[in-house]
Amino acid sequence: MSRFANPLYVNNLIDANFVDHIAGRSWEPIRHILELYAAGEIQLIIPHSVLTELLSHRTPAAVRAVAQEFIFTIPTSLTAAERIQRDRLLQRAKGNAELKNIAADLSHVAEASKYGGYFITLDERLLKRAAVISDMVGVEVVTPEHFIERVAEAKVMNNEGRAHIFYKLKKTGKIMQDIDSFLQKLQENGDINNIRNELAELFIHRLESVKDSLGYWEKLHFSNAIRMLRANISLINQPRTLWLRAFITSLDNAFIPAAERNENYMPRDKEIDSLTYEQLMEAIESISNGS
Repeated sequence: MSRFANPLYVNNLIDANFVDHIAGRSWEPIRHILELYAAGEIQLIIPHSVLTELLSHRTPAAVRAVAQEFIFTIPTSLTAAERIQRDRLLQRAKGNAELKNIAADLSHVAEASKYGGYFITLDERLLKRAAVISDMVGVEVVTPEHFIERVAEAKVMNNEGRAHIFYKLKKTGKIMQDIDSFLQKLQENGDINNIRNELAELFIHRLESVKDSLGYWEKLHFSNAIRMLRANISLINQPRTLWLRAFITSLDNAFIPAAERNENYMPRDKEIDSLTYEQLMEAIESISNGS
């Protein structure tokens, strides 16, 4: 069983049919989700592969207009391990269906797994394969109603103090700003350059804290965080908080307790496995120094 992904803190990706309902101004659960999004309680993102479909000339103009109001991911090449993961997902999750009939939908989910914890959809074919998808790539495929339930559950857990998964570090006798404060700054449209530099500093201190116990899991998520920070620097024509939120998620994931990890959903990447503390430190310092 995968760990509980807190929808208040992870990116939540939406399918094309979700956007269709927004354009049609129909169905109460989706209106509720949009209210949560407008209030800044959750983050909604459209995967690039879904956006490509939504911006097709065959898509109604009203739907295209709605799609362009959301943050969206940008196309990135898959690593060797991610290609293997995607191909395994396609083969295992297709079931009795012909691959050509479901490959595009499963590809959307594979992309969603790179950037978030939930994929909200009304697609019955994907929903029937939710358990397999979660087991293989770690993203939860849910209906809008189910997503609202997860949000409610997360709020209860947060209020009771059982699911607060962020960590504080000390620097020269002072407690560093925790992740919550960074999310608040992003929500309030704080200075992006300052926030990025502070996050890089947080990265360095977190990396130092596991220097002597740096395993594959930590290397994977630290390297993902570096990739997100670089993406934020090179961002063009997108809300500039997107990749910083993804950076925060990756950095936090590095510290998930071992008992709650799902470390076998994809094969190990040799390049990640061979990373050293020194290489990770050099990479983050090069970003901090603007090189």
